[in-house]
Amino acid sequence: MATFITFNIYLFYGLVFFAIGCVVVFRHFKYSQLSISSTLWALALFGFSHAFHEWSELYVILFQDDLPTQYQYIVQWLRLIKLSLSFAGLMIFAWLLFRIIPKPYSKLGQILIGLIVITYTLVMLIFYQGTLILADTFSEAASYTRVLLGFGSATLAGVGIAIYGYQLRQDNHEYGQYFIATGFGLVIYGVLAGLIPTSFHSSVPVFRTIAAGLVLVTLYKALKIFDIEKEAAIEAKLKRAIGADKY
Repeated sequence: MATFITFNIYLFYGLVFFAIGCVVVFRHFKYSQLSISSTLWALALFGFSHAFHEWSELYVILFQDDLPTQYQYIVQWLRLIKLSLSFAGLMIFAWLLFRIIPKPYSKLGQILIGLIVITYTLVMLIFYQGTLILADTFSEAASYTRVLLGFGSATLAGVGIAIYGYQLRQDNHEYGQYFIATGFGLVIYGVLAGLIPTSFHSSVPVFRTIAAGLVLVTLYKALKIFDIEKEAAIEAKLKRAIGADKY
């Protein structure tokens, strides 16, 4: 029964992130005048890569006892690498966001991102060299990854997209509230995925899925503006074509 529950939780968990990637990929940005449109590819990258990470984690969780001993070391390194790469996509998204929001937020955000990346790189190098006693296991390295990259990238991305949404609200664009809600969801997910280990309680993946679901729903509503922009552009082209035919 426990295996069945775990399977369904991680299956749906990964599916939510895959859906986040799809929500972005299947939007039309060609006619968009919104500056955030140039940053969303990184969010889609995070969605797809994190979905792959969670689904592959499911395989390891279910079949880790059947893995040959000689492959245990390689599997642990692969788990750490794919976790880092998935959060790297979110960190890139945060970096791009802070390039389109006004000062002083942009400079502060980029400085924090730079410090996090440098700190994480140094920690991983020390871990790899085996000179840090506290990081003599892969679980320790994964903890550093979740705290620095996971919590750091999700929180900064959440704050960045919330600031962007607030700007839109200041300009009387109602859809800005959905970007703010998306940022709120990212911060919650950052806390759950970065600061609360999976081993803390069996319900942790469930709450992470709920937080990711909040991001998915609010992002879907926020990105509807791109469909509206596309329809408006097509309508304008049709009007110009009809006007040209009259002459």
